[in-house]
Amino acid sequence: MLTKSALLEIDPDTRAFTLVGAFMGHFALLETGIGAALGEVLGVNGARRVIINRNMGFDEKIKPYPRGPEPECRVSKADGRKRILLGRHLRARSCS
Repeated sequence: MLTKSALLEIDPDTRAFTLVGAFMGHFALLETGIGAALGEVLGVNGARRVIINRNMGFDEKIKPYPRGPEPECRVSKADGRKRILLGRHLRARSCS
């Protein structure tokens, strides 16, 4: 590993290539870790994980995904009790 003083001693062109290469190496490790975590969340391994990671950009891997509609509390016409409404369907759980 190069120290700051060693980097300052080498010529500017070599220093630039060294720093860019180090950045790219660290970014590749970061993207590999995110890809592994994404594959773990999706429950895929091997070739499927590679295909998913290659077909998604870095920003697509880290942006939050929509959670879907927020549940609402509505009064059921059938029995007059408050029920959780998710989308168009009333759920059996009661709400306050």
